[in-house]
Amino acid sequence: VCCYIMDLDVFKQKKQRCKGIKKCSFLQRIATSMRYNELLVASNKIEIFTNFVIETYGRALLDDYIHLICVHGKDIPQVVEYFTSQYGFAKCCVLANCSWTQKHLIGDIDTTHDDYNFYLR
Repeated sequence: VCCYIMDLDVFKQKKQRCKGIKKCSFLQRIATSMRYNELLVASNKIEIFTNFVIETYGRALLDDYIHLICVHGKDIPQVVEYFTSQYGFAKCCVLANCSWTQKHLIGDIDTTHDDYNFYLR
């Protein structure tokens, strides 16, 4: 079994539901896609992720991030904690060293404020 194969059944679910952070299909898809991306980047197979986004995730990607900001925007620290505990993402102590935000915010990070302020910009 190849290292970049994982369960992507969450993207086949048609029914959207959100009953809090731990029972939110939108957040489940975001976290699963982040994990999938991480595995593919580590395996130097990013083209597979690009195809996955185009062919499988599609419009739901935008819908998921809109839901994240509109519904859970004030709870980002709790979402990060949930992703860390449930999906095994590393907790970044300093945004300037975070691989997920670094590519978007190089030169634009103010590390003197709360770790999650960049979500509120």
